[in-house]
Amino acid sequence: MTLQIAECRWQLGALLVAAALTAGGCAAGKAFGQGEAAMKAGNLDEAVAAYRKATAAAPDNVNYQIALQRAMQAASRAHLEKAHDFEQKDQLEAALGEYKQASDYDPSNRTATAKVAELDRTIRDRIEAARPKPAITQLRERARQNSAEPILNPASREPLNFHFNNVSLRDIMNAIGAAHGISVSFDREFADRPATVNIEGATLEQALNQIMTMNQLSYKVLSDKSIFVFQDTPPKHAQYDDQVIRTFYLSHADSIALMRSGGKASCAMPVAITPGDTVLTVTPRFASSCASDFAAPCMPALAAA
Repeated sequence: MTLQIAECRWQLGALLVAAALTAGGCAAGKAFGQGEAAMKAGNLDEAVAAYRKATAAAPDNVNYQIALQRAMQAASRAHLEKAHDFEQKDQLEAALGEYKQASDYDPSNRTATAKVAELDRTIRDRIEAARPKPAITQLRERARQNSAEPILNPASREPLNFHFNNVSLRDIMNAIGAAHGISVSFDREFADRPATVNIEGATLEQALNQIMTMNQLSYKVLSDKSIFVFQDTPPKHAQYDDQVIRTFYLSHADSIALMRSGGKASCAMPVAITPGDTVLTVTPRFASSCASDFAAPCMPALAAA
């Protein structure tokens, strides 16, 4: 009797296992069929999802695994193409999503992985740039733009190698300027004379400074492609030197107290003070003799209110 009960239990267990295997096989086969149909229809995301169900139900089935890998690679390529299209249209959010999907399907795709990082950074930078800047930052940028001096931008940055023997200074300057796309103009009182100049491996600025120092001349940058040459004398500097504006940002200073201080500065020169809520503009005018004194920041002396 006991043996009969044990045999019945064994048979029942075997039937249950067989039923489970049959049900699992049916589920896997059904999911695989859905994946095949989705692949034929071009619905790659649906095919991947179906193949994943099939491999989960029958993890040892090699055919299911191969089909899943094939579908994932195809889906990755498709999302990569969509991402390129969105990026060309400057739809970066949509492109980022497609690149992420392509990378998820095929982690070995380095292009998709790199694009995810690149677009994510670009989107963050655009969001940051679109945010309104604090008032003090806007004032700083405005003052920097207004007080920016032109900088020479020659057509070539190749080192200069020139040798002039008893040649007109005007011709020397014009030759150097022509070699680098720089226009040179002269003060009407410029006294031309012959000079001997040897320049080897110098930059444009170094060559200009050498010639100016040797011949008591000075020059002013008019634009990125032009300079103006004049005699290095105090009257000429007073005539041609630009007014220098120094802007000091005093977010917590009292403009009335600053005005009561009389605009005293640490270097001896005329100073004009324009008070504001958050900015103090100090505008000195000086000749070349004061330039060295003004090389360091010239902060106004703040007297007690």
